[in-house]
Amino acid sequence: MTKQRKTSAKVASKASKLMKDGRTSKNTKSVAASALSQRAPKKIKEEGDNMNYAEKIKMKQGKSDSNELTEIDEIYVSGFGWKSKAFYYDYLTIYPSTIAVNIYPYPKLVKQLSSNNEKYVKSEPNEYGYDNLLRLPRV
Repeated sequence: MTKQRKTSAKVASKASKLMKDGRTSKNTKSVAASALSQRAPKKIKEEGDNMNYAEKIKMKQGKSDSNELTEIDEIYVSGFGWKSKAFYYDYLTIYPSTIAVNIYPYPKLVKQLSSNNEKYVKSEPNEYGYDNLLRLPRV
């Protein structure tokens, strides 16, 4: 059996920065995601460590009053700024449970794929079954 190699911490750090940079091409992000997926697993952290928070949303043009998650165009997350919902889908593939909505009870964002294979994110439902992501301020 061949020895599997793992991505070093130094390379993983650079790949992570590329994933967060809005100027990075899709091909480069694909290579960076591949490198990150081969990273040795980290120790499990305490709940809340390195948590980023979704603070506001931008809806698609002409859909400002929509209550459909797929109509969200961009999400502002602390530490990232404005990024597309597909960016956060890809990010959560590599770093699950690291982004929460900044509304009590601070539900985590989770990945979803629409029936049209559109990548988007939603929050875990609150106690009433509502998605707090749609309750964030709209810009």
